[in-house]
Amino acid sequence: MEHLSLIPGTTGATPVQNVGAYGQELSNVIVCVQAYDKETKQMVVIPKAECGFSYRKSRFNTTDKGRFFITSITIALSHDPPMPPFYASLEAYLNENKITKYTPKVIRDAVIAIRNSKLPDPKKVANCGSFFANPIIDSFQLDSVVAKYPGIPRWQVDSEHYKLSAAWMLENLGLKGYHEPNTGMAIWDNQPLVLVNEKAPNTASLLAFRDAIIKRVEERFGVTLQQEPELI
Repeated sequence: MEHLSLIPGTTGATPVQNVGAYGQELSNVIVCVQAYDKETKQMVVIPKAECGFSYRKSRFNTTDKGRFFITSITIALSHDPPMPPFYASLEAYLNENKITKYTPKVIRDAVIAIRNSKLPDPKKVANCGSFFANPIIDSFQLDSVVAKYPGIPRWQVDSEHYKLSAAWMLENLGLKGYHEPNTGMAIWDNQPLVLVNEKAPNTASLLAFRDAIIKRVEERFGVTLQQEPELI
């Protein structure tokens, strides 16, 4: 779980979105979830196999959204040291700092250093973390995107689907550090997936900014970004 260091939030919320970072997800270590089932009015134990985990998804935010109150989780950790290859930005940090001995603490410290350098402290600058999920597309659509943008980072999800880097697409559009005067919204200087409110008066301003970003990505890459945070 060292790759998930410094992610803000509560333990019970992590299975809902199958929280992940730097190539690791909660579903890699979770054993089961303990929860109160509002339908049966009973406490239940839900094993990992019945949680419906996938990229940023679970049964708790899809088919059974709102049904369970998660009270605790059980995880299983390994005594084995973390082994490369690591996520690209993590690998780069380790190489730049000439780190060759890997322990959970070493990786945790590296992840914290990277996050502190890229992301605003939510206690100081209000934000929801990554506002857009990395889009998952099929192999046919991937061929079309790669033909125009061969350098776009992608990761194979299964035999037919690939994950693209939403951050790379926003940076390619020149949106990293962009300040939008009409809505009062901005994109964080060091991480293009983080949206910040500089002087936006209401949620409508945020949504207008979001929609404009989605439209620009669609026009350039033919890919539709999906919002990660939930609107309440």
